[in-house]
Amino acid sequence: MSKGVWEWLRAADDALAVLREQRRRFDEAYSEHRALERRFDDALPDQLESVLDGLLSEGVLNASCVDAAAKQIGCQELVGFDPFGAITAKKGELQRELDELEQGEVWPLIDKELAQLEAALEEQQEALRPSKRFVRRATHERLETLLDNGYGTEAYDVAWWRMSYYSDWKAGDEILEGYPDHEEWGPWLEEYRYHVNEVARLEAEVEQLDERVALMRRVQRDHFELSQRLLGVEAEVGHYVRDTLKASLARSGPSAFSGLAAGAEHELAAKRWAGIGKQLQYLQELRENQLEPFGEGIARQIAKLERKSIKYRRPKKAHTRFSEDEFQRTFKDRRPKYAKFWKSYERSFAAIRDFERYEYGSFEDRFLWWDLMGEGRVRNRFSPEVEEFYEEYPDYTWETPWEDDYDDESYAAAAVVEADGYEQELWDGS
Repeated sequence: MSKGVWEWLRAADDALAVLREQRRRFDEAYSEHRALERRFDDALPDQLESVLDGLLSEGVLNASCVDAAAKQIGCQELVGFDPFGAITAKKGELQRELDELEQGEVWPLIDKELAQLEAALEEQQEALRPSKRFVRRATHERLETLLDNGYGTEAYDVAWWRMSYYSDWKAGDEILEGYPDHEEWGPWLEEYRYHVNEVARLEAEVEQLDERVALMRRVQRDHFELSQRLLGVEAEVGHYVRDTLKASLARSGPSAFSGLAAGAEHELAAKRWAGIGKQLQYLQELRENQLEPFGEGIARQIAKLERKSIKYRRPKKAHTRFSEDEFQRTFKDRRPKYAKFWKSYERSFAAIRDFERYEYGSFEDRFLWWDLMGEGRVRNRFSPEVEEFYEEYPDYTWETPWEDDYDDESYAAAAVVEADGYEQELWDGS
C-alpha cells in the first residue's frame, strides 16, 4: 500500500527527532572527548620531566649519569659529554667577552659621563619643546607657498588683481590667528624662522646625545647580562643537557626505552609517559575514525530529511505517493544501530579514560598498549596501529598480567559479536 505526503511528513518529523537527539548526544560526547584529549596533552610535558628526573637521578651535571642516560635513549650529542668541562669552557668564553667589553672605549666612561649625558639630553629636550610648539602652530596648507613667494616682505611681487594674491592674504591672516601676540606678518615671520632654525639645531644635538646615551646603556645592559650569565653557567649547561635529552626523546619516542632493564629507577615514569602518549593517540584516532564520521553522517541525514520535508510541504507536491518499499527504506528504524555505535564507542572511550595500570606496560615490540587498556576485552576498529600489529603478529593472544575473576575468552567473544558489523552502515545514512 502506498503512502501519502502527510504520512511521509509525519514520519520525517519522527525521524528528525531521533536524529536531532543523536546530534545532541554527539555534541556532548565530542565536547567530553576533546576535553580528555587536552587533559592528556597537558599531562605529557610534566610526565616527560619525570622521565628526565629518573634518567638523571644522580644530577644533571654528573658526567657518568648523563652519559648513561644518553646511551640509554640513543642521544648521540651527549654520549661522552663532560658537563664540568662544558662549564669551564663556557665561563672562559663569557669572561673573555666581559673583559673585552670592560677594556673598550665606552665602559670606562659610563660611571663618569652617563648621568651627565642623560641630564644634558633632558635639558635639550626641554629647550626644544617651545620652538617645536611655535612651529607646529603654523601648520597650514598654504604656508610653504607664502614662504616661497616672500609674502609680507619686499620680495613679494604677486599683483593685487590675481586670485592668488587674495588667497595668500587669507592664508596669512589664518596663520596669525594662531598667534595672539602677533598682529603683523613681518615680525611673526622673523620669529618663525628663528624657531625653525632652533628646532633644527636642537634636534641635531638631541640626536647626538641620544645616540651616545643609547650606546652607553646598551654596553651597560650587555655587561649586566654577561655578568648574570657568568653566574648562571651551571644552570645553563644543566638546561642544555635536559633540553637535548628531551629533544632526543621527542624524536625517538618510547622506543628509546626498548632496552630498559626491569626495575630501573625511571622505569615507571617512562611507562607512564609512553602510556599517556598512547592514550592521547588512541583518543585522537577514536575521534577521527569513529566519532567524527558518525557525527558527519548524522548531520548529512538531518540536512537531507530537512530538504525533503521543505520540498514535500509545497502545494504542488500534495498528491505525491510513495511506495511501501521506498517509505520503509527511508524511515527504517536506525535506533538499534545507533545504540550499538554508542555502546562500542563508550566502551572504547572508557577503556582509554580509565586506564591507570601503567606499571604493566612494556617497551617490547610484541606488546600492544590497546590490549592493556581494554584488558583484552575491547575491540578496536579505529586505530591503524592495532590492525598493523595483528597483521605482524597473527599468532598473538592477550594474556592478563594480573589475577582477575572473569572469563577473558567469553567476555571478549561477546564484545566482538556485539560490536560487529555496524560501522559502515552508520556513515552512509542508510
